Amino acid sequence: MRKMGLTIRPATVADVPSLVRLRLANAEAHLALDPEIYRVPQQAAVLRHFTSVLADAAGRDAVLVAEAADGHVVGMVEVLRHSDPPDHQILRPEPSAQVHTVVLPEARGLGVGSALLAAAQQWATDQGITYLSAGIHHRNDDAVRFYRRHGFTDAGLSLGRRLDQGPRRVPAQRRALLPTTRVSAGPAALPWAGGGPGGYVERRLERG
Repeated sequence: MRKMGLTIRPATVADVPSLVRLRLANAEAHLALDPEIYRVPQQAAVLRHFTSVLADAAGRDAVLVAEAADGHVVGMVEVLRHSDPPDHQILRPEPSAQVHTVVLPEARGLGVGSALLAAAQQWATDQGITYLSAGIHHRNDDAVRFYRRHGFTDAGLSLGRRLDQGPRRVPAQRRALLPTTRVSAGPAALPWAGGGPGGYVERRLERG
């Protein structure tokens, strides 16, 4: 897919360094939103993740990149399939996935995110996926507006409560890992890391 000199294409192993930079830049932006919830992951862990996804011959998940006319990768979108709920749970199984869209700050407002999301939706439809969701923390208003603008609607609610750990002091880097009680609703809704009120936005994909 091409738009204003932009190419949307599947990521390759050669793109891993760019994918790592995008993930870490996105982490820094989220850290500024709420350092109590978000963290910057280790670079080596991010590298392993993308290398593993791109090496999967089955192609269960997708990573698409936005490449500018000068050859630089300025954005990416991940489409990560949900596993079917276990037989003992009440949710109906449905082919579904979660999307994560990242665009470099200097490339925002140029249609990059929209082009990436459109390509992700097309890939998902081609794979028989009928439901996409995006877990958005309540403080990330820009992300909520972006997905709603592209047809995603409220799909559930995540409720959380931090449990009393007593008088001991908890290091800041571990606060996001404290136990959280969540109640989630919505088809294939999965809680994201972190606590506090949050929500899901969803979009059902049309077939044919």
